[in-house]
Amino acid sequence: MQNSKAFLHVEAMARAGTSGEKKVSPQPFTLVFKQLNRCIVAGTIATGVRKVARIYQTNNMGEADVRVAIVQRGNADLLVHRAASRGLATGDAQWFITRERQDATASVYFTSQGFAQLTICFVDQAGEAGWTRPHRLKGCLSHGGS
Repeated sequence: MQNSKAFLHVEAMARAGTSGEKKVSPQPFTLVFKQLNRCIVAGTIATGVRKVARIYQTNNMGEADVRVAIVQRGNADLLVHRAASRGLATGDAQWFITRERQDATASVYFTSQGFAQLTICFVDQAGEAGWTRPHRLKGCLSHGGS
C-alpha cells in the first residue's frame, strides 16, 4: 500500500511537470556575477556591437564598480578623453560622464592611488586616449549599447 501511494505521488508530480528532485538553475544574480567576474578577469568578449563608456561618478566607494585614481600621464594605466556627447563615447578611453546612474555602463569612485584599481590621466585629444599597458579591467568600462 505504501509503494502504491509513493507511485501515485510520483505520477502526479510528473503530470504537474515536477520530478521530486530539486532542479538547480542559476539565479539571475549568479549569472551577472559570473559575467562580471569573466569581464574583469579576461576582458570583454567582442560582440560586434559598438562599445560605449558612459561613466557615473559616485560618492560612495561601496557603490562603485571601479576605484579610480587620477595620476600623471607617465603613471596612468588608461589615458581618458572626455567625450562631448554620448555618441562620441566609444571604447574604454572615450568617457561620457553622465549624471544618471541608470544610464551608466560603469560607476567610478575617485580615490587615492593606493586604493585605486585603475589609474587614469585625462587627455585633451581623442587620438591620445587609450590603454598604456595591459590591464585586467580592459573592456570592462564600456559595454554594447547606443
